[in-house]
Amino acid sequence: MVSIALHRFSLILGACIASALSLGVLLLILRPALPPPSPAAILPATETVALFPSITEERLQDFAGLFPMLAGLPASETPLALLTYSCGEGCTDTGWALFHDEEVEGGEKVGSWHVRASSPDVMALLSDTGTGRLLNARPFQTAVHDRASDVYLSPQFLPRSSNLEDQLLHTLLQGSTALALGETQSGWTLAINGAASPLSQSVATNVQVQTDIALTASIGDARRLWQFLEDAIEPGQRSILSSLVSTTVERTLGPDVSFTYDVLPLLQKPVVLVATSGSGVTFAIEGSMDDRTVMAETLTRLQESMRRHLSQMMTVARTFDNRFPSVLLKQETSLLEIREGEEEDWSLIEISHRETGEGLVTARSGDRYAIGNDADLLRRVLRGEGVRVSFAPGTRATLAGGQVDLAELQAVITETPWKRALFGPVLRYRGPLTWSVTRSGDRTVVSFEKL
Repeated sequence: MVSIALHRFSLILGACIASALSLGVLLLILRPALPPPSPAAILPATETVALFPSITEERLQDFAGLFPMLAGLPASETPLALLTYSCGEGCTDTGWALFHDEEVEGGEKVGSWHVRASSPDVMALLSDTGTGRLLNARPFQTAVHDRASDVYLSPQFLPRSSNLEDQLLHTLLQGSTALALGETQSGWTLAINGAASPLSQSVATNVQVQTDIALTASIGDARRLWQFLEDAIEPGQRSILSSLVSTTVERTLGPDVSFTYDVLPLLQKPVVLVATSGSGVTFAIEGSMDDRTVMAETLTRLQESMRRHLSQMMTVARTFDNRFPSVLLKQETSLLEIREGEEEDWSLIEISHRETGEGLVTARSGDRYAIGNDADLLRRVLRGEGVRVSFAPGTRATLAGGQVDLAELQAVITETPWKRALFGPVLRYRGPLTWSVTRSGDRTVVSFEKL
């Protein structure tokens, strides 16, 4: 009986093993070929400038301003890497490598890939097994994580620019160890690892969306951001930036307003900026100050500065009894129009020129203030008009955010090599977007979401 039972058991076990083997063979035959591992497994960690999972014609054009060698390459659905290499004593250059999963003319087999490179020097970097690999480097791991579709950039190799706007971007990236550009169906992201954030205060994670608004920006600590940029950029560029800001303040608020002593103190707590760009740029700023006395004095100085700015200087000639002539300069205020009003729980003062419409509107409510150059826009902001849209969900601290329609800002936006490389798809998009700057640990993420 025992022998019969063992015989039956062996038959059943044999059948199970045969079935498992047959199923395994069938799965091996039917399963699709696995893609090769990421090129990061063979790329050197210290010499890799960028890794694109694939690259379109538009993306090539976006980065050609920073890396001219990309201008002659065709679009590719396979990965592309940029690497820096030594070209002699004190000389470095940047080359490219395209990774194919099948044989390609002019390519060499490196690991699981068939690689075509711009020079033997680039190929030598890939073949050198003595160097650390990008896949194991912490900056790459923390920047890209499991998002294989993200573009990886090493900030230390990004070329410097003499353009002021690019230098400001470079300043914000100082200290970063890796960048990652991501794209989804709903928008785009720029992740910055390691850089210190010039912003510290959190803002609300929603925005009032209005159809004709070109920009809404809620910023946690604009004064600290300005001081960070001013301290970090080169002295020559600092002078240019200060001059541009001073000119803008004088044109907008009058010649007697100091950006440092009047405007910056208003920006030390979270503020909301709203701007339109129809027949000209109009704006409104809403914020708060702890010291209400200082806030009231500042608003009064802004009003007095605008009064003097809009008043015309007239020459008045007089002849006294002893016939001595005198010429006096006098301000003509007859074209000034000053109105006071209420909006919700706000007290408003509007100063404007009767003929040109140029002017200033200020509003107060407790420890809150509002400033603008268009009364209708300011009232809309105070009433909270529009549809409230949330952005930046999750547990990360939201340091800034809002709404932007770049199509409305084309007249004031200039394309620079850095802006096009980091934000090319965003600059090409036509339509409203929400944007946000969030931070978790030492990782800052700039996000744009389609509305």
